[in-house]
Amino acid sequence: MQKRNNNFLTRFYRHCVRKRKQGFASLTSLGNKKNLQGLTLIELLIVFAIISIVSAIVLLNFSTNRSQKQVEMAAREVSGVFHEAQNYSLTGKQAVPGTSPCKFTVSWAASSYSIVYWYKDASGNCVLQSNFRTYVLSNGVTFSNSNNLDTSGFTLPHAATLFGSTLAVNLVKSGYYRSVCVSTSGLISEVSGQSCP
Repeated sequence: MQKRNNNFLTRFYRHCVRKRKQGFASLTSLGNKKNLQGLTLIELLIVFAIISIVSAIVLLNFSTNRSQKQVEMAAREVSGVFHEAQNYSLTGKQAVPGTSPCKFTVSWAASSYSIVYWYKDASGNCVLQSNFRTYVLSNGVTFSNSNNLDTSGFTLPHAATLFGSTLAVNLVKSGYYRSVCVSTSGLISEVSGQSCP
């Protein structure tokens, strides 16, 4: 058994030495300057063109994704304002002291939107209004549609909707659209595109 292990070790040692000599031989052939080649000017220009094209594609996608995220963020903010108006209608918030609230609506145009507080006049009609809170869209996002101020909200005391079909609030930037949808049951959601389901 001892002789067998020695035989194996001897063969393994010879194998390693042989491989080491081959490695040194290949390294010395690299040192020969006649075997070395550089890149031509055309090859460098092609590599530069490929890198430029890939960089342009990456930057374009980054810009598109950025606009998309900004529209999505603005839609979330508008959705939050509808939730706020709905909550005020449920709780009967009195935004103007000494008045009798009757509904809260949301108005929007261009790049600003507001919660409008409606209250009753001396005859008990729900015709008086006051801008309760006003917000402005940021990052160049705008509304692509406007609304009917009287019917885009919720009545007191149960936050019933004032509109007969799903209300769509469309936001846009750089050709990307997102809609905030308020259903007649009061469900508020966001969808991609210009229409609500």
